[in-house]
Amino acid sequence: MIDEAKRLSGKRKLAQFSVGSHSPRLADYCVASGIFNVRLQQADSVWTEFIKATLADMHSNSRIGFAVNFLAPLPNAMDTRPELYRAPASFWQSYCEQNLNAQVTLIEGYGVREYTLLVRT
Repeated sequence: MIDEAKRLSGKRKLAQFSVGSHSPRLADYCVASGIFNVRLQQADSVWTEFIKATLADMHSNSRIGFAVNFLAPLPNAMDTRPELYRAPASFWQSYCEQNLNAQVTLIEGYGVREYTLLVRT
């Protein structure tokens, strides 16, 4: 994905991309897509703390805001894949509003059972 982003950005000198668990510099926006979906055998408490730390890092390294998506819970709790992480949108939206003091826009209903949070710092 980074290679494709570099290719599409052409020779724009201000466009920079990096891969890692922490941002090496301040950016206007940070984007994380799908990085929280597969937790394998991690306990909910461990995975939740990992997500909180990652959101805090994204928040502190974003001048304007960040975007992140999560898998939405399945109806009737019929999830047959326990290695996947699913959480209600209200949980992470409230977390970002209360703990990161951010304005959050929830985007859902776009054809897949997930949602996106647009978080303004």
